[in-house]
Amino acid sequence: MGDDVEQEPAIVSDFPAPPSYYLSYGPNGTPLPPPPIPEDGSYTLFGVPRKLNEQTPTLEVQGLKTLYDVNSKPKDELKNLVVASRTKFVGLIRLLAQHADREEVNRQFEDMDMHFINMLYIVNEMRSAQAKTDLKKIMRNHNEAKRRTIAVLNETIEKASKDLEAAFASAAELSAADVAMNEDSVSQSQKTDDVTTAVDAAFRKRQVLDLSMDAS
Repeated sequence: MGDDVEQEPAIVSDFPAPPSYYLSYGPNGTPLPPPPIPEDGSYTLFGVPRKLNEQTPTLEVQGLKTLYDVNSKPKDELKNLVVASRTKFVGLIRLLAQHADREEVNRQFEDMDMHFINMLYIVNEMRSAQAKTDLKKIMRNHNEAKRRTIAVLNETIEKASKDLEAAFASAAELSAADVAMNEDSVSQSQKTDDVTTAVDAAFRKRQVLDLSMDAS
């Protein structure tokens, strides 16, 4: 019964955990060796087995015909295939209008299909370059956003520093004014005390004179 039961496919998470060797890499900044190369020449990416030397099979390997120059720029060859596909389409419309032989129409369809296959193959080969360009653009946008954020923070810090300096200067002026007012108050109090002392002294002298006159 064990041989007759089909093995159920393993359930793989949409975001599987990284390999176990990642535990060797921490945030301490110590240089560590690169991850080990798989011994069997294969690895698993998001639950899908991959090979280290995996390459996109060519059209010839797939039994298809290559209609463009592999040594030329993909962009130029893609344009040439688009023009050729339009020409093939016009020819197909002409054959259908003339009620041409079915074999000729089918051959024209096959030629158009081969042109589209070559176009899709070139587009797929350009996806890696497109992905690199997109990543560069994303990183550039992130860097620009960080620069703008840093500029705003620096501007805010500079403004806050100026406000603090103005506050400290205002506090120093108020403190100096308070000291001056206190000194004036002390001076005024001292003058009042001196006047009071002089009045008391004059009053005592008058009393002494009065007693002297009474005695006479």
